Amino acid sequence: MSRYRIVLADDHALIREGIKRILEVDPGLEVMGEASDGIELLELLKTCEPDLIILDISMPNLDGLEALEKIKTNYPAIKVLILTIHKLKEYMSATFAARADGYLLKEDVYGDLLAAIGEIRKGGKYVSRLMTNQVVELLRRRPGQLLLDEVLNSKEKALLRLFSQGKTTKQIAEDLSIAIASVHNYLFKIRKKLDINTNIGLLDYAIKRQISRPDFN
Repeated sequence: MSRYRIVLADDHALIREGIKRILEVDPGLEVMGEASDGIELLELLKTCEPDLIILDISMPNLDGLEALEKIKTNYPAIKVLILTIHKLKEYMSATFAARADGYLLKEDVYGDLLAAIGEIRKGGKYVSRLMTNQVVELLRRRPGQLLLDEVLNSKEKALLRLFSQGKTTKQIAEDLSIAIASVHNYLFKIRKKLDINTNIGLLDYAIKRQISRPDFN
């Protein structure tokens, strides 16, 4: 039986090394490549074909959410396990909306990584136990509303609300009847107006301000 080929994508070398040590326990698993950010990961995929990518969300240059969408669009057969510190359910929702195959918290990695890989390898989905056994409270205060009203127009606020609900760029484009390229352009403009460097940073901003709420306008 051929070994299950895995690529690791995390901006921390120590995290990648720790994951490799866990995977070494199973001789049926092979780490065939590593990347420290989303751009490096996409370049790596041009030269290798893994069965699974273990992907961090918070990475420089191109974050995990953006990389995930590109991977699932260009390499739909590749499975993706998100490995992250983020416990808010909106992050998990956003990654599964972008067709992730699993969501594992880094604090669960030593006990559950092999189980997560096994479930995904069988064609299933995996969710970290800490995400299923506890309810994560979202922040109730909505700071920054005045700033949003001052700098974002109605279309930008509508797009940001859909983005904060975990919708993919394709779904946002369909909901707003615009091109996918326009969604990326709007997100870039919104990030620039709010002085936020990445889409994951924008998602964090939106979650903290409960922009996904129906009464946000």
